[in-house]
Amino acid sequence: MNGENGFQTSVTEKVLDLLRRRDDLGDKGGAREVWTDQAKQLEERVGRKYVVSRLLKLVDGPNGSMLDDLLSNPGGVELILNHVLRGTSLKLEHEPGEEHHETKGAMWTIVAIESYRRYRLNGMDEAHALEALQDDNKGIGFDALQKTLRDEGLLNEWPVGWKPGDVELLANHLTWEDIRYWVGRVISAPRADLVVGILLSAQGHLAPLLASIGGAIHGIPWAPSISAGKSRCAEVLVYLGGGKWFAFATIPFLRSARAEGPILLGIDEGDEAEKDNPGIKGYLLACHDWGAKYGKFGEPDEKGKRNPEEIPYGGPIFITFRKKPWPALVSRAILLAMEAATDPRFSDDGAGEGFRRLLAPAALWLRRECEKASRNRDGTWALLRTHEPDFKAKLDRVSQDCTLLRQRDTARTLLLIAELLGVDLEAEIRKKAIEEPELESENAVLIEAIESNPLYNQDEVAVEVLRLAVQKYLRESKEFVDLSRNRFAAVLEEIGYSKDKGPTWERIERGHRKFTVIYPKLLAEIKGETPSEPKKPPEPEKPPVKQGTIDDIEPPKGSVGCVGSVVTPYGVETNQTDQTNPFPTDGQDPILEEACRRAHDILNVHSQRDMPPGLVEAQVRDEMQKGGHPLAEAQVAALRARLKSPPPESGDEKIGGSP
Repeated sequence: MNGENGFQTSVTEKVLDLLRRRDDLGDKGGAREVWTDQAKQLEERVGRKYVVSRLLKLVDGPNGSMLDDLLSNPGGVELILNHVLRGTSLKLEHEPGEEHHETKGAMWTIVAIESYRRYRLNGMDEAHALEALQDDNKGIGFDALQKTLRDEGLLNEWPVGWKPGDVELLANHLTWEDIRYWVGRVISAPRADLVVGILLSAQGHLAPLLASIGGAIHGIPWAPSISAGKSRCAEVLVYLGGGKWFAFATIPFLRSARAEGPILLGIDEGDEAEKDNPGIKGYLLACHDWGAKYGKFGEPDEKGKRNPEEIPYGGPIFITFRKKPWPALVSRAILLAMEAATDPRFSDDGAGEGFRRLLAPAALWLRRECEKASRNRDGTWALLRTHEPDFKAKLDRVSQDCTLLRQRDTARTLLLIAELLGVDLEAEIRKKAIEEPELESENAVLIEAIESNPLYNQDEVAVEVLRLAVQKYLRESKEFVDLSRNRFAAVLEEIGYSKDKGPTWERIERGHRKFTVIYPKLLAEIKGETPSEPKKPPEPEKPPVKQGTIDDIEPPKGSVGCVGSVVTPYGVETNQTDQTNPFPTDGQDPILEEACRRAHDILNVHSQRDMPPGLVEAQVRDEMQKGGHPLAEAQVAALRARLKSPPPESGDEKIGGSP
């Protein structure tokens, strides 16, 4: 048995050796005769006819150019040996009654696969490669070809069958739009967010140039709902940029991750990581600085001395949050809006290791393009380029409406990255770096105004009534914000109102009228929060005032006109040293004394506020009338002298009571 196996092995080696030496079939030096003699010896050894003719037909026939690919494929080797030694068919036609795709391992299958690979690696796209393949194999149905290539994982619908060596060749023929397409296969987000996310991924490769013109820009995939793909987006973009991904971040790993250079990092659920590892937030607030360093004492040397060391840790980060992102970090980041995907292909293509197979050529292309753009360029070149007239004109167009200079810094960095990659993305950069951050700050104002409105503390609130109330408050506060119905609905959605959960937002019919309502307390219960009193808008600071009703204020001892500082029920503190009191009392009549005190308070208010004298006189006389003691003529004259107002007309003499 062992002898038979040894015989078969030697025959196999001889056949393969002859095929690999097919270049010896040339006419020089009688090489063809030598090759043919060896083939005849093999034919005699195996005791089979036609071995020589099959070999000659194989190397001289139309499939001769495919032998290298076939011989490197185990299935191809087996197919060739069966044909040469046993006479099995190598025809591309299938046997009668047999489907194309059922002839697994047949010669036409291997030839088709290798032909397709060769077309694609030479730069053809999928459509043209399939067209060329069908022209080469007219006896095979197009569906059968597609089925074969699909089973091998070579079609774009699921290209996970390419070899590592093939990936490098595929990357040579990619374009920017190809990169955007493949990233869009695994991330559900608008176009502007996708392309800006790719630009952010390139920062680690372009660090020497970008560090000279501004700080690193972080990326924060964000969506108000859970399971929107935030973590996957961050991990995909970190992989695309050749960075390191931390599903659970710790300070020691983060600080040592950039010891070799400012690579891209990714952190999942930074707010949760901060709970277990306090200090991550502080690390993130500093790492936008490309030159940020962490100081520590190194390992003891031979003498046991530990010298201080500096470890660089500055650079860009992609980070996700379970709850709302930290505002201090958002100011140095780009928020990437995530869309809750309904297409199952996002799950099928992006789960597990799938996205790495899909994006392997794209990641390689991005690294090569960045290396090519950085060649023979340094920080000085970047500084000069960003101050050239054409670049500054482009930057002015993008950032003409920015309210913070930091937004202009962000736009400058993104524009330089796009230029180095050879793409024009002014509109997308303007949207993400300038327009959306401003919209985000306006939304924060609207959310605070909504939650501070007294209507918001009710169980049920009509949306239109709340919108008008908030709009009135903002206009009175000189906050001119666009508060259309669509904008207001978007803000409510950002707060968390939903037509599905609860629902906390629905359209009802009541009294033959249809309108939309929200349920603030129900939303608070769903979120696990305790409803609180509505926030009140800030008021200007006032001097301390004793709380309570006017009857709770204890009158000063003795005369109301005593010298000193008195706090009125209106919250006004006055000094009475230079004011004439027209209401002297002897303290014997409590009712009169109370009325005089109230009237005197009105006068003190008038001394600090612009009230018409006639109105003050009318209020004083009315207070005295209610006290059961109308003012006498002498008191009216003293009051008018105090107010410096002309005597009222005869028809007005009885205002507040008869004299």
